[in-house]
Order: sequence, then C-alpha cells, then structure tokens
Amino acid sequence: MDVRDLERRTGTALVYGVVVLAALFAPWPTFAILIAILAVLGYLELRALFRYRSFRPWLVGAVFVVLFIVAHMYGSSSPSELAVLTGALVAAFGAVAIAVFLEQGMRGRPQPAVLGAVFTLGAALYLGYFFGYLIELWLANDAGTRGWLGTLPVWLLLALVPTWAADVAAYVVGARIGRRKIAPRISPGKTWEGTLAGFGAAAVVVLLIAASAGIKTGPTLLLALLVGPVGFASDLVESAIKRAAGAKDSGTLLPGHGGVLDRIDSLIFVAPAVAFVLWLARGAFS
Repeated sequence: MDVRDLERRTGTALVYGVVVLAALFAPWPTFAILIAILAVLGYLELRALFRYRSFRPWLVGAVFVVLFIVAHMYGSSSPSELAVLTGALVAAFGAVAIAVFLEQGMRGRPQPAVLGAVFTLGAALYLGYFFGYLIELWLANDAGTRGWLGTLPVWLLLALVPTWAADVAAYVVGARIGRRKIAPRISPGKTWEGTLAGFGAAAVVVLLIAASAGIKTGPTLLLALLVGPVGFASDLVESAIKRAAGAKDSGTLLPGHGGVLDRIDSLIFVAPAVAFVLWLARGAFS
C-alpha cells in the first residue's frame, strides 16, 4: 500500500466528511445547496470527460441538474408528486432539445446531435434525479424509527455512513490482500477480497445504525443486503463512464480521490435504493 496515497485519501476524505456532516445540521436549505453544488460539479466533470466527442453533454444540462434537485426539495412529501415534477422537467428538456435541433437545422447542420441530447438528459437524471434522493433522505429525518437517535437524519446516515465504510474497507483490504480482480476491464483496482470486505462493512454499519434507530427488522435486513452491492454497482457504472472517455479519474479537485464524481459515485444509486426501503418502512413493513 502506498502510504502517501493513503494519507492523501484519508485527509481528503476527512475534510469531505466534515463538510457533509456539518451541512446535515445546518439550517435549511444548506444541505440541499451542498448536494446541488456537488451534482453540478459532477456534471461539469462528466462534460469535460467527453469534450472531444460528438455526444458531449450540453452545458444547459447543468441547469436541469439543479431543477431535478429542486424537484426533490419540493416533491419529497409523496412519490407521485415527485414523479409529476420529474415528468414535467423531462418534457421541458424535450422542448429545449427540439429548439436546439431546429437551431442546428437553420445553421445547415445535416445531423442534429441527438446523442448529445440523450447523453445530456441521462447525465442530468444521473446527477440530479438519482443523487438528489439524498435530499429526500435528509428531509425524512427519523421517519419510521423508534430508537434513541431521535432527531438525527437517520435515513440519510444509512446511505452515507455504510457507503463510506464500504469504500474504506474495500480500499484497505483490497490494497493489502486483494489478489483476484473482479472487473479488470472496467475497474482494474477492484478485487473480490476488497469488494466482499466492503459489503461486510456496509452491512455491519447498517445494522448498528438501524438497531440504534429502532427501525424494524424487515427494512433493516433489506438495507444491510442492498447498500454494499448497490454502492459497488454505482461505482462500476461511473468507472465504465470513465473508461468510455479514456480517463482514469473524473477530475483533480480532490487529492487522492480524483474528482467530485469519483467521490460521490457510490451514493448515486445508493440514495434511491435507501429511499425505496424508506418507502417500504412507511408502508409495507409498518
């Protein structure tokens, strides 16, 4: 294990963790603003990765990232309300795309950048809609809990802390004893040993938090099974995007971690997964 690399990663992770945890307890809407900033930075990194490709995401996509975040802020009270807001934003993007195609046609371009439009909408959903579920988890606070954690944002902690624990365990175990590669073409550094250690760490942390919060057994076990594998799949998706762009890291903003997208990648799919379990905890498991 490279000691200097570990020191850089640890220092950056501590600063990142302190900023995020401080935002959890700051007045409304501080945490939502932080999520919006991270999402936009991630989108700009994604756009920069494909700057020489014909399907590069459009800059206007950053606006839709923010709009999807806003939809989570005001549509968190019910899934149907969020679905309506999301559908309206997708329709609005369709109108913007048509306007762009018409403008390109008037300029004599024979083939409008359809792939660019698809990639733009996909990236906006990826970083605005999926990652934005962290805001819903934050607003849920201690819904469906009966434990001593009280007013803490329990559901958000169930997304953040186990995912961070999985990342740390996977890196440390993989660096020390990892031998068998799990996805060498997509993410050469990941090993079976590190990945399984990450799954175990995530499950243990989920069980500790959920037991302390008094969450019922069904949602607790489902979370313990989901968070590690879903975070791993989310990480692999971001790695595949980077490989398609021919890049090792999404950026250089965070020493030892690469870019913002490299730091939040696991949470992008974990957030909606935990939100789904929260929905079950409020209904089917209640």
